[in-house]
Amino acid sequence: MSSAVTTRPRSPAEPLLAVAGLSKRYPIATDFFGRPTAWLPAVDDVSLEIRRGETLALVGESGSGKSTLARLILRLIPATAGTIRFDGQNVLAARGKRLLAFRQQAQIIFQDPFESLDPRMKGAAIVGEGMDHLDLGKDARRQRVAELLNLVHLPADAADRFPHEFSGGQRQRLSIARALAVDPSFIVADEPVSALDVSMQSQVLNLMRELQDRLGLTYLFISHDMSVVRHVADRVAVMYLGRVVEIAPADELFTNPLHPYTQALLSAVPSLLTGRHTERIRVTGEAEPLGGEAACRFANRCFRPLEVCRRRVPPLTPIAGNPDHLVACFNPAPLDRAGVVA
Repeated sequence: MSSAVTTRPRSPAEPLLAVAGLSKRYPIATDFFGRPTAWLPAVDDVSLEIRRGETLALVGESGSGKSTLARLILRLIPATAGTIRFDGQNVLAARGKRLLAFRQQAQIIFQDPFESLDPRMKGAAIVGEGMDHLDLGKDARRQRVAELLNLVHLPADAADRFPHEFSGGQRQRLSIARALAVDPSFIVADEPVSALDVSMQSQVLNLMRELQDRLGLTYLFISHDMSVVRHVADRVAVMYLGRVVEIAPADELFTNPLHPYTQALLSAVPSLLTGRHTERIRVTGEAEPLGGEAACRFANRCFRPLEVCRRRVPPLTPIAGNPDHLVACFNPAPLDRAGVVA
C-alpha cells in the first residue's frame, strides 16, 4: 500500500527529514498601499534533521513556534524561506503525484481528538477516509479498517460508533488508526496526549512506542510536558520564539543542558534533571518576538548575557567533543555554572 516518495537508493546514515533555514513570517502591518511593513517571525531560520526510526521531541513554551514548524514540514501552510527534504525529495518543490506521495508518507496526529474527528462519521469512515485514493475494493477496505482498529487496540464494534461514543483515550487511538491508514513512515504527533488524563497518557504513549517498533515509524513529537518528553524521546530540540536554541540526545539534554533557556525550562521540574538538585531558575523580562532580528532573542531575559548577545544571532553549533549536542548560545555553561558570566 505504501508509495515511496523517491526511488533513489538511500544511505542508512541519511536522515529521513532534513530542514534547513526554514522560516515563516506573517505580515502584521502595512503601508498606505497595502504593502507589508512589519512581520511576525513565527519560525525563523530553523535547521534540524530527523533520523529514520527515531523520535525527535520538539519542546518549548506556548507560542514558541512548535506547531507552526510542524505544519510547515507537512506543507499544510506555505513557507517563507528554507528547504525541506524528505527521503531525499525536495518537499517544497513537490507537485501532483509527488506531493500526494509525500502526504501519504507523512501524517499527523492532532492534540484534541474530539476536535479533529468529524462527529457525523463513524469509526470505519474516519479510519478509511484516507484510503479514498487507493485502489481498494469494499471488502479489502473493510478488512484494512478492521486490522487498523485491532492494531491500536480498539474493539471491532468501534467501526460502527461515532466519536462521541468513545472515551478520550479511545478517540486518540482512532486518530492514530486514521494516521496509519495510508501506511506512512513519518508521523507528526502534535501534543497527542495533553488532552488526556494521566492514566490514558501512559497507555497512548506505550501504544505509540509499540507501533514505532512494529512498523518502523519516525516521529516528530511536539510537547510542552517535559516528563512526557523524557519518556518518549530519543533526541530533543528546544524552541524559543521561533528559533531552535538547543538539540541533544534526550539523556544528554536532561543531564547536561547548556542553553540558559533550556536550563530554566527544566528547572521548573527539578526531578527531571538527572543527577542534579538545583533551585528553580527564574527569568525576568518580556519575550520580544518582534525585536532582536540581529541579536539573541533570549538576551533580554537571560541570566548570563554577554555584550555580543545583543549584537549577533548565535549560530546553532555542536559543542566541543560532542557533535550530537548543538546549542545556539555565546555563553553556554553546565548547570553547576548556570549563573556564571564568562
